[in-house]
Amino acid sequence: MTYGIISDIHSDFDALKKVMLSIKSKNVDRIFCCGDIVGYGNQPQEVIELLRANQVQCVIGNHEEALFDDLAFAAMNINAQTTLSNNFTLISENNMEYLEELPSSIIDKNIRIVHGVPPDSFTDYIHYLTCGGLIDVFDSYTEQIAFCGHTHLKAIIKYNGCNISYNKKISFDTAYKLCDDSRYIINVGSVSLPRGDNRDKAQFVVYDDITQTIWFYAV
Repeated sequence: MTYGIISDIHSDFDALKKVMLSIKSKNVDRIFCCGDIVGYGNQPQEVIELLRANQVQCVIGNHEEALFDDLAFAAMNINAQTTLSNNFTLISENNMEYLEELPSSIIDKNIRIVHGVPPDSFTDYIHYLTCGGLIDVFDSYTEQIAFCGHTHLKAIIKYNGCNISYNKKISFDTAYKLCDDSRYIINVGSVSLPRGDNRDKAQFVVYDDITQTIWFYAV
């Protein structure tokens, strides 16, 4: 099965449309979103409707949580608070209910989808963890591969049962073959406001669980 993985759309409808067209051209079987559907941009309603129309399975991000939790909202910077407050006025009641019911993680066969840090954090940042902290994270769940967003960065973190390797120098349109005897956390980049290289392009990941291969794309 082939999966399309996206994250951090942040109400950017134009970027999401580009990504969805590109993903569909790659004939993926399922699409997952690692959260932060809303915030910053000004078209949250359109973004949510497009995700739902394409049956994209989403987890909650910290921006969704902040719509319903005062403490999560207070933890954001003033720009994030201002734009999220505006987003709140633009989202229908039905779609607000949809966002409120999003899970903190999704498991599909040997894959886990989460916003921040596995197994189910939507607030912690994976790139702040030490090697020891990453080993503790891998020990906290059982799936071979976890996909996450939140950082707006791309990375492949590999754990072979003894050592951690952290690849931050990711190339686009390049096949990365995974090892059967290792486990991985894949930071997928972001649809909106990407950091690192190609900051002007929306990013996403495609994963083939038959060939155990991952590609990073920018459009």
